[in-house]
Amino acid sequence: MTTPFCGMCLLGSGMILMHCAVAPAPSARRDDQRRHPEVAGILSAAALSTLALPGPAIRGSKRPRTFYLAVRPPIWTVSLNGQRLSRVPGTPVRLNLGPGRHVLRFGHTAVRPLRVVIGAGEPGRTLRHRLRWRPGILQVDTTPQPADATFRFLAPPALARLGPHPAGLPLTVSFPQSAPLAATVQVYAVGYQYARREVQLVPGQRSHLRVKLRRLRRRQGWEADPHCDPLDDRCRQQ
Repeated sequence: MTTPFCGMCLLGSGMILMHCAVAPAPSARRDDQRRHPEVAGILSAAALSTLALPGPAIRGSKRPRTFYLAVRPPIWTVSLNGQRLSRVPGTPVRLNLGPGRHVLRFGHTAVRPLRVVIGAGEPGRTLRHRLRWRPGILQVDTTPQPADATFRFLAPPALARLGPHPAGLPLTVSFPQSAPLAATVQVYAVGYQYARREVQLVPGQRSHLRVKLRRLRRRQGWEADPHCDPLDDRCRQQ
């Protein structure tokens, strides 16, 4: 009695060829294995190889894909599928990835995290991304603490457009391009000399500025007017 035997063969073009043959009865196979033991060994090894062959290797190429990391600013650390790769910030600059889907995560305390998914069939390329800065926080405290104590930025121009802000309350500062920022702050209150200070603003961090105000000897002219802006030249000329 004979039984049909079917097998599959993977061609170089990626197509799978199925072929069937009629196998001899078990008694006949045993006789053939006794006469030709080398044939039995080859068939056993072929069966094990077929079982161990993973599915993705049949569907896709085993050749690695090269990705170049052009991510700015280069302060990040990167992880691949949950495993950290960076030894120092901004590295590595090139990755060789095998077949399948991969997830890259870029992060740093100063920037918002970035997640990049690479598809199973996506070819190698240059990954160009710009990380977004986290906002910084500035708090200005004065001694003494007049109720109308106020501060504003004189520089850079992007922060000067924010206008006045009450002292003692934190102010969230955004970073459009470069960071950190060197800013000039002016603090003033009615009856006190206005003070000018320099402060460094860092993304993702809180900056604390303490200013000691000096009381004016005499309150006259624009300095005595509670409705006058001390930064307005028209008030200062009264």
